[in-house]
Amino acid sequence: MKTHNIKSVRYWINVAIGLAFMFFFQFIPPFGSVTEVGMRVFGIFIGMVYMWATVDGIWPELVGMVLIGLSGYVQDLTGYNAVKAVFVGAFGSETVIVVVLCMFLFSAIEGVGLTKYIARFFITRKIMEGRPYVLLAVFLIGSYFISGTCGALVSLFMLWPIAIEICKKCNYGKGNKFFYSIICGVYFAATIGQPMVPFKGAILAVLSSLNNAFEIQINGALYLLFNVIMALIMFAVYLLIVRFIIRPDVEALKAIKIKDIVNEEIEKMNLSQKIVLFAMVATIIGVMAPMILPTTIPGIGFLDTIGLLGVDCFLIAIAMMIRTKENKPLINLKEYAKKSFSWDIFFQVAAALYIATAITSDVTGIKTFVVETITSLLIGKPVIIFIALIVICAVLITQVANNMAMGIIFASLLSGFTADYPTVNLIALAVTAGMAVFMALLTPAASPYCSMLHARKDLVDTRDIMKVFLPATVAGILVYICLGYPLASLIFG
Repeated sequence: MKTHNIKSVRYWINVAIGLAFMFFFQFIPPFGSVTEVGMRVFGIFIGMVYMWATVDGIWPELVGMVLIGLSGYVQDLTGYNAVKAVFVGAFGSETVIVVVLCMFLFSAIEGVGLTKYIARFFITRKIMEGRPYVLLAVFLIGSYFISGTCGALVSLFMLWPIAIEICKKCNYGKGNKFFYSIICGVYFAATIGQPMVPFKGAILAVLSSLNNAFEIQINGALYLLFNVIMALIMFAVYLLIVRFIIRPDVEALKAIKIKDIVNEEIEKMNLSQKIVLFAMVATIIGVMAPMILPTTIPGIGFLDTIGLLGVDCFLIAIAMMIRTKENKPLINLKEYAKKSFSWDIFFQVAAALYIATAITSDVTGIKTFVVETITSLLIGKPVIIFIALIVICAVLITQVANNMAMGIIFASLLSGFTADYPTVNLIALAVTAGMAVFMALLTPAASPYCSMLHARKDLVDTRDIMKVFLPATVAGILVYICLGYPLASLIFG
């Protein structure tokens, strides 16, 4: 009873702190270029982020979005019309729709029992027998590749259930060090994988901004080479963090022998499992094909047109269309989604994406303030300090802001220092910063995918995320400063 009372008091203190930021921060006088609207939006943002970390539930997002609508952020609209515009903008975004469809489609992976077959395949590879960190490395590389080619959402929804199934075999559950290391590791690799391919997604906008600012054309093959090398270095760093800082007990994984798993009684895959496996492969092929094949080939242009959103819709339709002899759904997606659909993810992604966009909009003045502050910090600093500050600012600011917007800002910002730092390869530094902004690990507002990780309270608590990602963020900053910039200078020299 005493412990219960302490938790209850702590809950209401956290609620009071979060709501205080939301309602009262606006009364602080604006500073610098930040507007009154910016003060209101920033207070709401801080309150939401604080309660995402300390308070369970969906209500902070709902309250926050209503307050955004009343803050004056929505131009030319007031009252209910402004609130309605916020909700339509938040829940009507492409990212939120794709999240919903992916949750719906990939609920079948676990629903039909496919995870145990895939988990069995992973564990029975000879190279992984008795080598837990090789297993973790395979998950990192797999998540990176799937995210880079198909998107972070596909990576998370495919690999999380498989990782959970593998951990079940060792009786690893929530709170176990290896369990949250592999769950966070899948996200870590997925977010680093986002900018892998230079002609798709947010990195395309960042590199286009860089090309325009410096009046050059970044070589896509060289960028891909740089990205892959840096990713492999970061994965090695992550493995070292888990091995020597987190230090999970992996004896149960080491004890699993292939002969024991192979001898387990396991039925052959049934038709529904084969169809879901086909849907997984088809998703990857459907998204990748337009990237590597000419769109003039029949069907490839169509895939390019519909994208991940369309591919998911058609696969869902096909899966739900197939019936048994009794005229019942062979793959009951509605039933599977009831069990695995996360309303926390749905609301948190919508709110996080919208508030991150609001923070960097011109009407708040926050973006201008950040640029002015960074510029004042950089002027007159020694070269090594200049480079370090760029990387530090890129990594830290993206924890609370849209990474694409930050990448564009840094690309444009650096082009103005050509005369001040003639010995610095500013293009290489801009490419380095453009990758560093995807180190969005610490807060739900860092990216819509990070909000998905934080929303999975059934898997990881905020403190578990911080145990892994605080050292990973510090290590990432050092890696990009000490290795990233010199490597980029060599490649783009």
